[in-house]
Amino acid sequence: MGISIRRIQVLSDRVGKSTAIGHSDEVGTNLRPLFHGTATADITPNIQALIATPAQVKVASTSAADVLTSGTGAWVVQVTGLDENLDPLVENVNLNGQTAVTTTGTFYIVTKLQVIAAGSGGENAGTIWCGTGVFTGGVPATHLLDIETGTNVSAFCVIAVPTGKTFVVDQLSIFSGDTTKDLNFQFYQYSPVTGLWYEVFDVHGKQGSIILPVSAYPVLGAGSVVMLRCAVNTGTAKVTGSIAGYLK
Repeated sequence: MGISIRRIQVLSDRVGKSTAIGHSDEVGTNLRPLFHGTATADITPNIQALIATPAQVKVASTSAADVLTSGTGAWVVQVTGLDENLDPLVENVNLNGQTAVTTTGTFYIVTKLQVIAAGSGGENAGTIWCGTGVFTGGVPATHLLDIETGTNVSAFCVIAVPTGKTFVVDQLSIFSGDTTKDLNFQFYQYSPVTGLWYEVFDVHGKQGSIILPVSAYPVLGAGSVVMLRCAVNTGTAKVTGSIAGYLK
């Protein structure tokens, strides 16, 4: 019994639960990654380009009220992802309204944006975008991720595996606000070994919710990226999805 308890303790020190939640009020007929800005842009090719050539990214808001110290909206946004060496990278960016601010670090992928300081309003006044290229009115030419107005955090269903780690998927879930529409729910994965993206599987149906325990999915190595992409057969729908598993 003592050996078993010790083994459990050692595993608990090495293994950590990792989850990602994505949401959009406007999932449309084009298959796109599940995040707040799904209706605005398909970020798939932009993520692919960043992975191929890691780069500094920029952050700005569509509202002039999202500016450090003097604004009533968001002041500081924390950008989370992996760097060019696949190490975890977290950088705090001081917002300057609609003017883009460039990160110091070089990103392989951006997985999360979160407001960590705000003015009297307590939330972001505009949509906060992360991307590359020229920003116009706070919106980048090349979109990567956004924070919906008033939410303070992005909602992107993606997991990226850092160096020295593996990821084991154990559950997928998706919830649709319109069960009259056919939902296409795709598990989309990048392999750094081949440099290619794979549609691992997809689910079609009119279910209001799907919760899938996963027991036979291959272990994902460092540099792997897995995301949910969604579409409906007509119009738009509100969709929330998640990936859960263990980093070890």
